[in-house]
Amino acid sequence: MRGKVYGENYAFGIVDVNDRPRWDLATAMHEANLELNRMRNEAKTSVAAK
Repeated sequence: MRGKVYGENYAFGIVDVNDRPRWDLATAMHEANLELNRMRNEAKTSVAAK
């Protein structure tokens, strides 16, 4: 079947096929969310200061 994704080599989610967390991905997502929150808070502060 062409176009379908099968197997553990194509793990797109935060857990693998055995429902084990992919901590490398979870940690990267957590760090990205923290950075985005920091940026949003800085933007709010700069707009409020104007």
